[in-house]
Amino acid sequence: SLGTGRATYRRYRADRRQAPGRTSCFLLRCKRHDGWVTRLLLSSEPGSWVFLPLEDKRHLIEGTYSGLQLYVNTTNGWKLVKKLEGFNESSRVMSQDADGFLWVTHGYKGAYRLRLSETAEKILEVKYYGPEQGFPSNRLINVFKINGNLIFTAEQGIYKYDKASDRFIPESLFSNLLGTKTQIWYLQADDLGNIYFVGREKIGMLRQNARGEY
Repeated sequence: SLGTGRATYRRYRADRRQAPGRTSCFLLRCKRHDGWVTRLLLSSEPGSWVFLPLEDKRHLIEGTYSGLQLYVNTTNGWKLVKKLEGFNESSRVMSQDADGFLWVTHGYKGAYRLRLSETAEKILEVKYYGPEQGFPSNRLINVFKINGNLIFTAEQGIYKYDKASDRFIPESLFSNLLGTKTQIWYLQADDLGNIYFVGREKIGMLRQNARGEY
């Protein structure tokens, strides 16, 4: 645990760390060689899952048990701006696409696309995506950013968002290599472009060659 005194779900390596946990959120400031020196309460919102840096580099979105909170980077460190109104789902997994939309996935409900205001202080639109929009079910949907693209995994298969049809379609690379019925739980790319995956029946790596092929 990073100072929450309760369960912590993700660690951050930096001089200043946001520590999510079941009770509240703290900013942990440390010296490189002397360990932790201060613990500053950022938010008393119960239940924190994860922090996502937005593309503007100035803001963080915190996913909580009941929605989203916005933080801004100031000269004195990260500061809570507000809890965003209009979205109250548990937000454990999320990512931002190239058009600025925030995608939040829920393990038992489906996927949500959120359009934020220019300052990220308001949620302007929430759109839901489930079985009627291309997913095999509304269960076990996750989103990962792989080499700049958002990849969605589901109860069966791996998908991408098709802007033209406003639906989800099978992602060709992963579908060809891992199968159209596979259940993948986690994806992560390294600095060389290799992609690591963990699934119900498979664990492995897709190695990228010199031509950019897998």
